[in-house]
Amino acid sequence: MPAVVPGTEPGVETAALLPELTLLGTGSNQLTRMVRHHVDGDASVGAYEQQRFVRSVHWSSPRTGVLHNATTLASLDTLLPSFHRSSMRFGEGSSVPHTTDPRTSLGYIALAHNDERQVERDEAQLRSIEASFEVV
Repeated sequence: MPAVVPGTEPGVETAALLPELTLLGTGSNQLTRMVRHHVDGDASVGAYEQQRFVRSVHWSSPRTGVLHNATTLASLDTLLPSFHRSSMRFGEGSSVPHTTDPRTSLGYIALAHNDERQVERDEAQLRSIEASFEVV
């Protein structure tokens, strides 16, 4: 079930997501490499090798108002085969801002799958769900 995280700072949240998405996609990230270096003395760097396709999809609102028709958010994990996790700043009935930049995003969904086409289909489904939102 998606997390509704009111008051979360979206810029910090987006930056904090990068190591997780890198780990999902490659099996490694700058944090795991740093730990290997300090704990095991492993000084190898090497290139990251893609293992899965990963995408972060951010929601937006066309205007300021109250969010309606967003009940699907509670079932994204069962609707999308590539669903990894979500962080929603707003839910059904919430007052939402007009999205003009990352700070006013409604939240995001992280997708990860071995099949790039599945990630693309799931993103298209997310955009369809987003288009069904009503903000009045």
